[in-house]
Amino acid sequence: MPTNISRITIHATPQTVWDVLTNPQWVKKWEYGSDCFPNFPSQI
Repeated sequence: MPTNISRITIHATPQTVWDVLTNPQWVKKWEYGSDCFPNFPSQI
């Protein structure tokens, strides 16, 4: 079975990445305008 491995480099602090993944204002920007309200633990 074929396997695809992708790698990316993110030039941001862990806190910035967490904010983009959990803050509804940011989520709307990368989730095609969706109103998403993630319910993740508050700590990384």
